[in-house]
Amino acid sequence: MGYQILKDQPQPEQAQRNETDSEIKTKVEEWYKKNIVDTGYGDFVADVIFCNDRSTPDKSVTGYSSDTGLGYGKKATAFGASARIKAWKNDLENVLPQFTCPLENDKFTVEEMSGGNGALTYPVGLITADEILAAGSGTYDSSNNSYYLAKKI
Repeated sequence: MGYQILKDQPQPEQAQRNETDSEIKTKVEEWYKKNIVDTGYGDFVADVIFCNDRSTPDKSVTGYSSDTGLGYGKKATAFGASARIKAWKNDLENVLPQFTCPLENDKFTVEEMSGGNGALTYPVGLITADEILAAGSGTYDSSNNSYYLAKKI
């Protein structure tokens, strides 16, 4: 008996097609429309590439023992940034945040432009794990509670 793909089950390539918005993307776009577009500031925001890195290195690279490497549905997946920032490995010597996008389909823009996919409604996205680390958050098993993104309580 061979492997059978169930008709209604999500597959890895479906996770990469940009057909369904996530809940957080919908909320961020609603905020952006209300607070930027509707207040007249939309013309002051540049449409540049936002990298939503959905690369899926395997658990030997990420260090996440439950990693399936599948990247869809409710499958445990550690994406590319978790490997670069060593989220599950105590390997502080090799922390390598990056600001380029490994997958062409993950280069998000509003307009199809040089290098961008034109899949966004608005030029907005969430900060990436690479950017948080570069901002000074600290690494695995360490933290910096005084960097500018740290929540003060």
